Amino acid sequence: MPNPFAAHADSAPTFSIVSDVYRVLATRETTGGVLGLVDAIVPPGGGPPPHVHTREDEFFFILEGEVTFDLESPGVRGPIIAPAGTFLFAPRNQKHRFYNHTARPARMLFGVLPGGMEGLFNDAGRRLPSGATEPAPVTEQDLMRLGQLAAEKYGCMIDPPA
Repeated sequence: MPNPFAAHADSAPTFSIVSDVYRVLATRETTGGVLGLVDAIVPPGGGPPPHVHTREDEFFFILEGEVTFDLESPGVRGPIIAPAGTFLFAPRNQKHRFYNHTARPARMLFGVLPGGMEGLFNDAGRRLPSGATEPAPVTEQDLMRLGQLAAEKYGCMIDPPA
């Protein structure tokens, strides 16, 4: 059984990845493998490319702003506009993506069950000071490294940039 712990977004390990800021609140190590949890700041135009998790389910809760989701699933037509207060669930093996098409940053919690995928941010992201809210510029090399590590180490298939 995992030990209890507490984490605050302003002091959590913080990473810039795919133009977003991800503050890792819980990891596979801190939850005994149960989950990974991230506080994400998605700036205007931000969000990852379409991708598929083959090992974990993913959930999202929008805290501030509005995030648009594309979920490739039977019965889902068109994008889902998710304002603050919206919860979404993307089961493993379902292609999905999120992005911010508004002029204001959005903030959300997202998690993976079981934990482990959050380790990708440490492996492929750029470390930022705790409390940072602005992402680092994204390079093509960053995206290539992300895609390679995601597939090889984390079983996550990311669509190449268009």
